[in-house]
Amino acid sequence: VLEKAEQLAKTYDSYIKYIKLSPMYISILSNSMQNLLNESRKALLEHEKGKELMYNEQHSTFGNTDNLFIANEFEIYWTDVTGLECKSMIDRIIIDHENKKVVLIDLKTTSHLPDFKDKFTEYKYYRQMSFYWMAIQWYFKNTLKDKRFDEYVKETYVVAISTKDPTEVKVFEITERTLVNGLVEIIPLFELLSWHFKED
Repeated sequence: VLEKAEQLAKTYDSYIKYIKLSPMYISILSNSMQNLLNESRKALLEHEKGKELMYNEQHSTFGNTDNLFIANEFEIYWTDVTGLECKSMIDRIIIDHENKKVVLIDLKTTSHLPDFKDKFTEYKYYRQMSFYWMAIQWYFKNTLKDKRFDEYVKETYVVAISTKDPTEVKVFEITERTLVNGLVEIIPLFELLSWHFKED
């Protein structure tokens, strides 16, 4: 039995190593997922606005200049006015101090690209964008204390990528009015959540 077990262990050595190491990885990409990612990247590079927003070819550095800050999956841990502790992970942010502009970019994959505008409303993504802007405003006030947030132009984009063939990209600019609607909807939710936390 021992001899057979040792032979099995030798045969499946690579798989056993994978099982032992797998908790260290978020996931292992399947061929289909890798193909989808490659096709998505290709489609983004072929889309003028998508490429401009998602790739910073003219700037080779991320977040290490005085005038320009670019980050992907940018985490902000912040507190709202009711004292509620929050976390925002922003897909991509560009803070251009020289031109006083902040660009918030959210990346979405969808199997309903032709109907994405309707899905944006149905899933209330505008609330998410408003939530992110609250976080960015907090970040300016508490981290970039020498900068005035209200002096910056603010732009919000959703880059939507189709998960169905053919892989396509659409870029949607979110209006200020839409963001205000999101804010109006989430403020009462903050107050409600805050009350429940305080009252245990």
